[in-house]
Amino acid sequence: MNKFLIKAFVFISISIVVMLLCLSILNPRWVEGRKKIFLADNNIKNYDLLVMGSSRAEHVINVALFDTAKYKVFNIAEDGHGLVSNYLMLKVLLEKYHLTTKRVLLQVDESAFNGSVGFKSKFRDDFFISDIRDAEVFAAFRKYKGFSLAYVLHTFPFLGNLIYGSFKELPHLYNLSLRNAARKQYRNIFSGLGSTKGYEALAPMNNIITERKEFVIEQDDVQYFEAFVKLCKTHNIELILYRAPMLDCTKINSIKFDQYIAAFCATNRVRFIDLKCAYPDSKYYKDQMHIADSAATGITNGMIDSLKMR
Repeated sequence: MNKFLIKAFVFISISIVVMLLCLSILNPRWVEGRKKIFLADNNIKNYDLLVMGSSRAEHVINVALFDTAKYKVFNIAEDGHGLVSNYLMLKVLLEKYHLTTKRVLLQVDESAFNGSVGFKSKFRDDFFISDIRDAEVFAAFRKYKGFSLAYVLHTFPFLGNLIYGSFKELPHLYNLSLRNAARKQYRNIFSGLGSTKGYEALAPMNNIITERKEFVIEQDDVQYFEAFVKLCKTHNIELILYRAPMLDCTKINSIKFDQYIAAFCATNRVRFIDLKCAYPDSKYYKDQMHIADSAATGITNGMIDSLKMR
């Protein structure tokens, strides 16, 4: 009886593992970051400008306002993208997916250089599963997510869909009778990016509560930022930096960031556009750190003029 139970347990365990492996192989790449996949699969490979940064770039630079008939522009900024993620994203786009761009507009601020406080995860590992064979991506997985997870994903990268995906989605995604629906859901993820060019609007909120914020300069963020700058130089990309507006900007202690970025830009001859206190009225904000669509239009038009991309 005991031998039968042991054999049954082993058989069931193996069956479950095999089933999960099969499901992970069937799963479309819905967990990896829709903008990266969109750019990788898109026919356009040569850009005039890529907008990068965190949510404070994703919701600020409305690239659809650019003359898209004249310039190829895309906003690849996403929520939670710290300097680690931005560097690795540009690296894989240039080196693995063979994109080119003449310019990069990178959003940086106090929070970006204090990533462990400024972001839930300065490294968006869920966007880099299929890129883990890259040595620097693997190093970031090891540093921020631990050796065990890094090793498992490096050996079996297709397991990422199960590790990062929601099991609530499995009945919908993997019921064979619903495969067409699953594919439609996958296509819908990208359907709007062709028109929005990666920008996502935010609606303003009333009665926003602001607070005082203190940030430091973290060394690993500095290292990835400097690697980002070096990568741009290697690929002959003009880099422009900017800081997005913040509500009650005087409550945010910027001394350390201001000193660092001023010295860095002077030494490396990098342009920095500072909009920190440009919009003091709360009617333009979603929250203290995020501007709403009503101001994003003005900011983008100003940026277009500043970049001479009319």
